[in-house]
Amino acid sequence: MINGFKNILLNKTDDLHKLIFSQPMGKEMTSFTRNLTWTVFGLGTSSAIIFAINLLAGRLLAPVEYGKYNLVLSLSQIIMVFSVFGIDMAAVNFIAKSKSETDKKVVVSTSLMLITLNLIMVVIGTTLFLKLTDIADYFEISMVISILIYTALYSFRNVTDGIMRGLHKFKAQSLLRMVEVGVTLLTFYLMFFIVKKYVYTANLFATLTGVFALVIIYIIYIKHYLFKFDRIILIDLMKYGGLFFTSGVAGVVFGQLDKIIVTTSLGISSFGLYSAYFTASGLVSINLAGVVINVFFPAVSKEPNKLPIYHKLNRLTAYTILPLFMLMVIIVSVAMKIFGSKYQFNLEYILLFSILSVLQFFYSINNSLITTISRNLFIKSIVFSILISTFYLCGYLIFICLSLITITTVVTLMISYVICLMWMQRIILRNYFGSGLIK
Repeated sequence: MINGFKNILLNKTDDLHKLIFSQPMGKEMTSFTRNLTWTVFGLGTSSAIIFAINLLAGRLLAPVEYGKYNLVLSLSQIIMVFSVFGIDMAAVNFIAKSKSETDKKVVVSTSLMLITLNLIMVVIGTTLFLKLTDIADYFEISMVISILIYTALYSFRNVTDGIMRGLHKFKAQSLLRMVEVGVTLLTFYLMFFIVKKYVYTANLFATLTGVFALVIIYIIYIKHYLFKFDRIILIDLMKYGGLFFTSGVAGVVFGQLDKIIVTTSLGISSFGLYSAYFTASGLVSINLAGVVINVFFPAVSKEPNKLPIYHKLNRLTAYTILPLFMLMVIIVSVAMKIFGSKYQFNLEYILLFSILSVLQFFYSINNSLITTISRNLFIKSIVFSILISTFYLCGYLIFICLSLITITTVVTLMISYVICLMWMQRIILRNYFGSGLIK
C-alpha cells in the first residue's frame, strides 16, 4: 500500500513540477519526495489523529479546563527554549553532515548527554525560581508539576526526533510516531470514556503517555549510536544550538506571549476559546510545516547550492498561498463546529486565524532555508527578528495600557508581526542570493 502511495505521490509531484517549473524533477527533488512519502504517511497521519483528539478533548472539556490544558502547553514551551537550547536542530545539522558512522555516533551520544544535563539544570532552576518568588501562588500545584513533566518529556522527544531526522530514518520515525499516537489514543479513551475524568490533567496524561512511549522506543532504536562522547562536538553543538536558542527566545515572543496576555487580560475561559481557534488553525499549519521541514531541513543541509531551492520556494509560495488559505478557512470552520456550542463560532476569528496560520507555514519554511545556508545569515536573521519582536512587544504594551486587548486585536498584531518577519526574510534572502555569495 505504501509503495503504491509512494508511486502516486512521485507521479503527481512530477506532474506538478513540470506544470510550475516547465521541467521534470531532478535527482534531489525525487529523493526529497521519496523521503516525504514516509513523512506524510507517518507524521501526517499521526498529526491528523492528534488534531482529532484535540478537537474531541475541547468538545468534552469546558473552555476553562481546555484553557488550563493549553496554558500548561504554553508555559512549558517557554521553559523548553532553555532546556532544549537548540540541540534538536543542531543535532539534525551535524548528523546530516557527518561523513562516517563513527561521527554520527559521537553527535548522537553527545546530543543526548547535553540535553540530559541541560534539562536537569533547567528543572532545578525553574523549581528554585518558583520557590523564591510568588509566581507559584497563582497556579495549582498540579499545574506546576504538569509543566515540569511536560517540559522534560517533550525536551527529550524533540532531541530524539531530531536525531532520527538527521539519520534519515524517516520510515522508522513515521512508524514509531504511529505507535505514539496509538498509545495516546488508547489512554485518551481510557481517561475520558472509561474513567470519565473531564479535566485538563486527563488530556495531559493521555498526551504525555504517548510521548513517554515514543522517547523510550526512540532510545532503544538508536542504542547502537550511544556512548561515543566528544568534548569538541559538545562545544560545537552548544555554539550552533545557541543560535537556535536565541532564535527560540524571539520565537517565544511570537508563539507564547499572546496566550499569556489573553489569559491575564481576558481570563482563562476566553483563553479556552482562543485556544480552540488556535488549535483549529495553528496546529494544522505547524504540523504541515513540520511534515515538510522534517525532510526539507536535513536534505537542504547537504546541498551546496541553495539557489535553485530558493527559486522553487518563491514560485511554490505564489502558486499555493491562496488555495492554502481557502483550505484553512474550511478546516477551521469545520473544526469549530466539532468543538461544539460551548465555543463561539465567529467568522472574523476564522478568517484572522486562517490568515495567521498560512503566514506561519511559509515563514517556517523560509526560516528553515535560512538556517541551512550559513551561520552568518542565520545570525543576521536573528538580529532582525529581535528588533521586530521589540516593536511587537511595544504594540502589546500600548494595547494593554489602552485596554484594547481582545482576541481580534491580539491576532491582528500577530499577523502584522509575521508579515514583518517574512518581509525581513525576503530582503535577507534576496540580498544574499543576489550578491554572488552562494555557498
